[in-house]
Amino acid sequence: MTVFAFKLKTMPSILIRRIKMPSNENNMQDLNIAEKPDFPHSSQMEVNANETTEFLKTLAHSGRLMILCRLSEGSASVGELENLLGIRQAAVSKQLSRLRDEGLVSYKRKGRTIIYSLADERARKVIDVLYAVFCNGNEKTD
Repeated sequence: MTVFAFKLKTMPSILIRRIKMPSNENNMQDLNIAEKPDFPHSSQMEVNANETTEFLKTLAHSGRLMILCRLSEGSASVGELENLLGIRQAAVSKQLSRLRDEGLVSYKRKGRTIIYSLADERARKVIDVLYAVFCNGNEKTD
């Protein structure tokens, strides 16, 4: 009886499954074959990729990224965000509008002041990872 087993280095998510294979008419042999776990269908994968791309495009602006970083620490007014970015209120509002349209931030009004906060837990998680990688005193390694 011959047993085949292999592991693919490039795809750690590959599983090894053992099956019986006939080696001749009277004898069965074991064979381990690689099998992928259930991945999304290619059409669902494309939907996920497009959604992720749009999400990352929203983050790919230094002003919006700084706003999200600040909001990951807690709510902030437009004035606070204006001071943080060092740009005019109109420009801050434009970036906040984009973040609102994407569903990443929400706001509430307190009198004449508008207070923004993170509305999407995915954004908080991504910001936390970006902070850990780029802002937490970690130096770039080759």
